[in-house]
Amino acid sequence: MQAYLDHLVPPAPGLRVQPAEMALVNYPVLFDARGLAPVTATFAALGVPVTLHATPVGYDWTIDGVANALRTTSPGRPYDGHGATLGDGYYVSRTFDHHGPHTVAVTVHWSASFDVAGRSGVPVAGWVIRTSAPVSFTVHEAIPRLVAD
Repeated sequence: MQAYLDHLVPPAPGLRVQPAEMALVNYPVLFDARGLAPVTATFAALGVPVTLHATPVGYDWTIDGVANALRTTSPGRPYDGHGATLGDGYYVSRTFDHHGPHTVAVTVHWSASFDVAGRSGVPVAGWVIRTSAPVSFTVHEAIPRLVAD
């Protein structure tokens, strides 16, 4: 079944960084993986119809070239007006303590199950892994200035 899973080819994830233009030192930068709906394929194995289901279940975030710098079970989400520190699983974020260019990429682990001959949800051993293209962004340092009234 692993050979069929390898041919199912879930899409490579898209990746969004927020804020994209003005990330600041010591403030969270939010990441979210995009385009990760479950995938289903039907095929015949030895003449028997089989339906294979793949679902994203884990996310390894590579930040500035450090693989698995952050591991989550959530793909993250775009900023929705809530505070950026609502707790694990709400946002996927990283706070950078120095200014300059940074990169992030996400590797998505997909698990699978199949339906065959009246049995459904039979787990498939192994994973399919897809990695996004890296996204570059710049973190800026804000310099406070006192001004006279």
